[in-house]
Amino acid sequence: MPHIINIIQSLYIDHEGIFRTAGNQKEIQDVSTRLSVTDLTHMNIDNLTGLLKKIIRDIPGNLFNGSHARDMLTEYLKSTYRNERIKHFKALFERPNW
Repeated sequence: MPHIINIIQSLYIDHEGIFRTAGNQKEIQDVSTRLSVTDLTHMNIDNLTGLLKKIIRDIPGNLFNGSHARDMLTEYLKSTYRNERIKHFKALFERPNW
């Protein structure tokens, strides 16, 4: 998963609508079954972000619960500036027992 995040961050971070457009579900499923032998740098952004979303959805249990989602949304809405939002998220993730 870190490899996918690095590709998205280095190649597509300024792509408008990132994570909003659905990718080709057949390609995403095919790639997810052979993830360790696939060159992900050639996937289009919609399929790449779709793959990342699938991997996160397939994690057993919940990565974030409803309370976490509310906390994250609250922190996100505190600023319209990217660097400020990152600072707020870092502070949230560093809270004990969060």
